[in-house]
Amino acid sequence: MFERFRIACIMACAVIITSAIQIGMSADAQELGIKEITFDERIVGFAVLKGEREITRITFGSVNNIYAEKVRRSKSNGMRKWRFGPLRSTTAPKLSGDSYVTVMIKGDDPYPQVWFRIGIRRFDRERWEREMGRVPFHFLVCSMPDAKLFHQRGWVIPTPALDSYPLHNEARGYGRQIVSNWSRNWTYAPPIGAYPLATVGLWDPDSGRYIAYDFHAARLIDHTEKDIASAYCWQFKSTREFFTLVYPYGRGYQQLRYPKNGDVIASHFHLLYSFTMTSDNDPNLFVHEFVWARYREYLPSVPIVNDLSWLPQRYRLSAFPKLSVGRLFHRLSEKEARWFKAGALVQRGVNWDGDPVGYIYETGQESIIKQLKQDIEFLLQPQYARRMVINGDECYYWQWPLEGEGIDMFGPGVPTMHNIWGWKVALAMLDVYRH
Repeated sequence: MFERFRIACIMACAVIITSAIQIGMSADAQELGIKEITFDERIVGFAVLKGEREITRITFGSVNNIYAEKVRRSKSNGMRKWRFGPLRSTTAPKLSGDSYVTVMIKGDDPYPQVWFRIGIRRFDRERWEREMGRVPFHFLVCSMPDAKLFHQRGWVIPTPALDSYPLHNEARGYGRQIVSNWSRNWTYAPPIGAYPLATVGLWDPDSGRYIAYDFHAARLIDHTEKDIASAYCWQFKSTREFFTLVYPYGRGYQQLRYPKNGDVIASHFHLLYSFTMTSDNDPNLFVHEFVWARYREYLPSVPIVNDLSWLPQRYRLSAFPKLSVGRLFHRLSEKEARWFKAGALVQRGVNWDGDPVGYIYETGQESIIKQLKQDIEFLLQPQYARRMVINGDECYYWQWPLEGEGIDMFGPGVPTMHNIWGWKVALAMLDVYRH
């Protein structure tokens, strides 16, 4: 048992999670470049290349329904530009003649800027639903087949390639989060202005590939991004696994809405990418480092000393709480069944602020140490400690909850290995092993 305990302590970790379209080749093997994508002799998007390596493709519409009549290339003061326009649509809506997408690369900047303006001259709802279905108006589509995670507003959301529950669950009412109300294949479409992190993209930790639209320049400089939304789609007609910009944002984020005649959608973003974003990396850190390097002078300052005088008295500490260790798991009573059904077994672990395990050893609390070891032995039973091999390493982790299901509004399938609680169990084990 203790050998398995040793392995689990050391290795405990979470499971992290040619067609009719043609593309031109890059002339310079070292230079970042843009090449148009054509379909039926129409320019339907562009590819971003580094030498002859394709970074990603972005299409103006999801099913080649938006195209550019031409592309105009220019270069001035180290800035290369590709202006695609005027944009046209093969279905609804009818676009204004000044609709365009411009891609700009400045010097050796690895991240292209994309500026766009889409004017809605007329939106024919009946034609749109007849030819496209009951889906939102969407544009600037980026597909990454087999991407495991959708990165939106700072959240890392599993796609069905990793976990089917977030998008394809049977939740209802308040339990239906993230997924849209128009399709189980689409997430909701919140406005970028409401995102703590103004970024949307896809991430595949297995390959290390990450692609995102970053709107922080727009947020900090002109705030043109605020009413534009984004969404992820698992499958729409012939196109799979893509993220896209959406307009307008969903009512209540989940309800379908359409553009109005005369609407103008205009903003800009940086196209961020990485080929080394493996599971031990963090896309939020990647984005924060980009924003800090580029736009720190636009960020609000912070006070030298935090002013917490506004806190009501009951929330103020009169003394620091003593460190303690409770049980590592708990079976829920009827009164406690707010998220999981009564009888569900949930793990608790130990907190990661402070060193509660170290404290009970240093203060010689033998009865608590004994109970802690018994709890660890219980959690190491095969039905709870799930064994897996990751990159050749023997690892263990714990499902959340250990037993039981979510309450009815969440539907079946709530138990998941993709949770933070297993880390708190692993932390308890590591600290006991350390002592």
